[in-house]
Amino acid sequence: MNILIYALVGILLSSYQANAYIDPGSGSFIIQILIASAIGFVALLKIYWGKFISLFSKGSDNKSDEDEY
Repeated sequence: MNILIYALVGILLSSYQANAYIDPGSGSFIIQILIASAIGFVALLKIYWGKFISLFSKGSDNKSDEDEY
């Protein structure tokens, strides 16, 4: 197992020079993906905020999920 790990680290560390670049279109696409992911996570957290908080609360409410709607 150690030989496999050493081989993997050796392969990853012995990289050759890459003659490539990221054009502006690809760069802006990557930025858009990151921003959309962050906004999506915030929206998901906002939608499920009550359930998220109930995971960390010590006591449980007597209300069921059906009572909230």
